[in-house]
Amino acid sequence: MLQTRGELYGKAREMYRTLLTRTARRYDYEIPYVVSDSVGYSCTRIEELFRPMWGIAPFLRTGDLQISDKNGPCGADAFLRRIMLEGTAPDSPRRFDRDVTDFNRVEFANQSITEIAAWLVAAYFAPNALWEPLSDAERRRIADWVLKWAGTALRNSWPNNHYWYPIYCL
Repeated sequence: MLQTRGELYGKAREMYRTLLTRTARRYDYEIPYVVSDSVGYSCTRIEELFRPMWGIAPFLRTGDLQISDKNGPCGADAFLRRIMLEGTAPDSPRRFDRDVTDFNRVEFANQSITEIAAWLVAAYFAPNALWEPLSDAERRRIADWVLKWAGTALRNSWPNNHYWYPIYCL
């Protein structure tokens, strides 16, 4: 049983390190998912990348979270900035919305913004790790992408707790 805040912090940091290292490997080597989200494969990937971020800001703010990606040891903050930049770049093969069609646009918007809200919350609480290192052009690209999909999600929100995520993003 954990006895101190320090022990809890260490345990949580280790869990994040393990989770994000596995996520980085799956992302970097494009390992396919066995199970797909009900909205589709793209949302399954976004879910794995961003859902853990709701509680990650304290580790990012202090720079106290190192993981391993295909290039070896790196800061979790560098990995999380990289996937957000690749996911929002119009010409990237890893663009989050690359498989979106008119048929699944609304579902993609609702599910992806639900997950990406966690990145934005982490960026708010640890701007030194996720936002400030970005160039103005990178910030604008991320903001434009989020605004597009959050607006779609807000106009077509599912009648449940998903209504709040686009609001977090806007």
